[in-house]
Amino acid sequence: MTSQLSEAKKRERAFTNRGCQNQLRSMGEAKNLLQYMFNSVADVRCSI
Repeated sequence: MTSQLSEAKKRERAFTNRGCQNQLRSMGEAKNLLQYMFNSVADVRCSI
């Protein structure tokens, strides 16, 4: 769980550090973004 959280934080930093250039460049990036969004929604849903 801890490693998943740290990975999610790394991906979040990678996406937010791009500034205006936050376009996806590969299917891998799209997959990571979808996984991050899914995990975020799941965390919020569990906390409610």
